[in-house]
Amino acid sequence: MRIFFSLISIILFCFIGINSFSQIEVYKAKTLTLDKPAKEVKLNKTKISDSALTSLSFFVGRWKCGVNGAVYEIKDINNDLSKLKTSAGSAKTKPLYIFNDGTYYWESYGEKKKGKWEKTKRKDYPIVLLNAIEKKDWLIGRDPYGANIINIWDGVYYSYTATPF
Repeated sequence: MRIFFSLISIILFCFIGINSFSQIEVYKAKTLTLDKPAKEVKLNKTKISDSALTSLSFFVGRWKCGVNGAVYEIKDINNDLSKLKTSAGSAKTKPLYIFNDGTYYWESYGEKKKGKWEKTKRKDYPIVLLNAIEKKDWLIGRDPYGANIINIWDGVYYSYTATPF
């Protein structure tokens, strides 16, 4: 009896089911349009003056930090190959506070650091945070094209960028 009902179910499905499939309409999504065209972002291509780059008052304040992306090459000497690796960036971290009394406060990598900063002799990185995150001295420099961005560098590779709050 079960076999009989199974056969009838299959036959009915074949006749009724196939016909019902032909009645299903294919969904077509609406085309999205923007109300306004996207604004073109224009970067300042003119380098700012050396005095503006090294003005310490620019660096004093609260900075919203983010982790940079990276691209690097790994060379396999044995097989004479190179691999290009990339990592996404822009992870937000805790802010960096640079105070005008020569001190800073910074939270990163799970560490909370309070310490001193001093002026360097470098034009590109006029401030150094002493004994900061990871027990490193971190150099602070202004974006050379005048954007309100600072670069926070450990001396080996860029690790952070920051914008003012």
